[in-house]
Amino acid sequence: MTSGKINVVIARIYAFTKRHQFLYGILLSLGLTLMLLLWGLLLFMDGKDIDMTAVSGFGIFLTALISWICFEKGMQLREVKREVSRLNEKDQLFQLISLREQVNPHFLFNALNILKSGAQETWVKDYVVQLAQVYRYLLNYDSELQLAPIGHEIEFIEAYTHILKERFESGLSVVITIPNDLKTRNIPPMALQILVENAIKHNVISFTYPLYIHIYQEENYLVVSNNRRLKMGRNPIGYSQGVGLKNLERRYRLIARQSIVVLDDEEYFVVKIPMI
Repeated sequence: MTSGKINVVIARIYAFTKRHQFLYGILLSLGLTLMLLLWGLLLFMDGKDIDMTAVSGFGIFLTALISWICFEKGMQLREVKREVSRLNEKDQLFQLISLREQVNPHFLFNALNILKSGAQETWVKDYVVQLAQVYRYLLNYDSELQLAPIGHEIEFIEAYTHILKERFESGLSVVITIPNDLKTRNIPPMALQILVENAIKHNVISFTYPLYIHIYQEENYLVVSNNRRLKMGRNPIGYSQGVGLKNLERRYRLIARQSIVVLDDEEYFVVKIPMI
């Protein structure tokens, strides 16, 4: 079942729930009205000849009927809520898989372009080795994985930035200072790669204007910071609100119900991602 079909099913279940809540309210109101009428009848007939056994029996029957209706409707509503919860979890999984699939092809396209441009250079062999290490990491994680150890992500980003440095040489500097005791914590797979790629995509990188990227820990966050020198024609809003950052934000909301923190000024661009 696709994500769209799941959303349709959830909508129908909610409609079913609303209808039954409405019917339940009508039945409860009707029952209470009948009980009030019965109570008024007893007061009105006080001292007169009336079959109290029949009246009491009717009252007991009415009370039992209302109790049974409440119990049945309560059971139905609980079952509906469980089904909605199950479908919501499945829908979140589809969204996560979709977000993961948006990342990999883009990176492969860039990597192959770099490889093509350097086909006659001596560094091609080492480049291919590092590229293979990057994709070995990607293939080791199936599409349904939601989290990865920070230690594994750092190893991956080191191989990834090694490839990038072959292209940008001294124009790119990536420094990673993460304590070893944090490497067993988790973040979404390829989160660091998304942030590094975002910095490279939007900023000038040259010997004259080098790009400095620093990855470090601050409280319960991993922080990716870079100096800011936007390429000509780049929209500053697109830097902080691009597809990559939006996808990463959605992944955090789906996985951990947390948000990333984006700080943007004239000199530095900083993104903080929670450790899980």
